[in-house]
Amino acid sequence: YGADASTALGPFDLYAEAALLGDAPSPQYRVNTALTTGPDLSTLVSEVPASGPFAQVSGGLTHTFGWKENRQATIGAEYFYNAAGHSSASVYPALIFFGQYQPFYTGRHYAALYMTAEGPDAAKKTSFTFSTLGNFSDLSYISRLDFSWRVLTYLTFESFVSVHYGTQGGEFNFTLSTPAVTYLGSPVSAINIPATVMDLGLGLRMSL
Repeated sequence: YGADASTALGPFDLYAEAALLGDAPSPQYRVNTALTTGPDLSTLVSEVPASGPFAQVSGGLTHTFGWKENRQATIGAEYFYNAAGHSSASVYPALIFFGQYQPFYTGRHYAALYMTAEGPDAAKKTSFTFSTLGNFSDLSYISRLDFSWRVLTYLTFESFVSVHYGTQGGEFNFTLSTPAVTYLGSPVSAINIPATVMDLGLGLRMSL
């Protein structure tokens, strides 16, 4: 079941969405003890019985204003509660191993802040967006700055830079280091994925 609503409150636009799930979209797991070389993975991680219903609720507000003459900017904030998510990053390696890791639905509490604004150029061909997304369950975050420039009528140049911070191993500051283990008697190789500190991107978008 699902429902959504939106309304104006003074200078703000408010919106909310809610969904009620009969069952969890994926199995729930619990880490019984830290991953170490030797024991079988099936003894370190166990599936947690879970019965519905599970609620997923999001809500936010936006405000649009003129930051200078003939130039618009919008600020916004949003919160997302996911009852089917996990409250700790310790279970992420197990979710990945069992193919149940789903970004943006892994945690239980999320929040976001953003601001987008038209650029100061006379032709209003540029725009800037700053956003921060946080997983408040594992306390990891990502902040990103986007720049867009309409070079020609049908051609737009885009670039971005983003940084990851907060809890290492969390969803938005991801790193993974696991020892060699076995699962039901079969060997599983060690994994070592270092954290990504920063992302850079450039692109051209053509409208046909």
